[in-house]
Amino acid sequence: MCAILGAAAVVGLLLQTAGLWLLWIAWHPRPDFSPWAVFELPACVELDLVVGLVAFLAGSVFCAATVETTLRAARTHAPAAPGRRMRRSMLDRLTAAALTSLASVGLLWAVWALLAHGRDDGAIDHAGIGRRELKAYRRLRQLMQAQDRYIEKDWDEDGERSYALFPVHLWQSVRESDGEPVRVDLIPRELAFAMVYSFALDGYVFDTLHFREPETMPGPEAGPEAFPEIDYHTDYAIVAVPKYYRMSGLISFLADRTGIVYASHSQAVRPGVYPADPTAGGWIPIRSQADLRELQSQDDYVARLNKAASDTRTVR
Repeated sequence: MCAILGAAAVVGLLLQTAGLWLLWIAWHPRPDFSPWAVFELPACVELDLVVGLVAFLAGSVFCAATVETTLRAARTHAPAAPGRRMRRSMLDRLTAAALTSLASVGLLWAVWALLAHGRDDGAIDHAGIGRRELKAYRRLRQLMQAQDRYIEKDWDEDGERSYALFPVHLWQSVRESDGEPVRVDLIPRELAFAMVYSFALDGYVFDTLHFREPETMPGPEAGPEAFPEIDYHTDYAIVAVPKYYRMSGLISFLADRTGIVYASHSQAVRPGVYPADPTAGGWIPIRSQADLRELQSQDDYVARLNKAASDTRTVR
């Protein structure tokens, strides 16, 4: 009997731990890891949430049943005095309350995370879009600061200092001589992998640009050679764009070695190309979060946001 109760308690604790772990993975997805990869299944936030919640609740039931069975067995084999019986009754109530509270917290967490995840890809959330744009601006500043620190050292040991060619190199570079990884850790891994659309961070993708528009725009028949390449030994260019325009954000951001961030909710970024003169092209210099909030309060921005919400309702 004791062995069965002990095994049930262990199973319950393991299920609770696995459930909480899956809920954590669902809310903090890792770009290079999915618990379902061993079953050759793609990463799925909803699957993490559902399985995590079920595992946590099942573990709570196992633990509760184990505690109740143990207490009843103890009462049967060792009848207690009235005072001790009262203390045991109080222990029963506290144990049940603790397990119920844990299960309730897990349930509320899962429901909240599921709703938040669905809202990010569904209906237009005005406040949510504004917050994501502010986060994107702060992360772009973080990338700029990391680039300024990256060039101070020859991370890839090729004999030359340069800016990082890609955001991921600000987290982990590659040694030129043998191809071994070199930990840099100037930015978090989540931001480093956000250069890929499937790993967008809070609805935004962050990537480097490698070409710059010439002073005089070439004709439509011009090839890639018409756009001069950015020399990352002396300069860099970064872009932050919404993963889904109007759904995850309206504003796109540009930045280079000058330290100025440009923003626009109406100008598109030419793939891989930094504008020759962002200001002349309609991009607005953003020097602080206050400047960004001012842009978000402009009538044109608000009108675009309202139109995006109206279009979404019409499609649905």
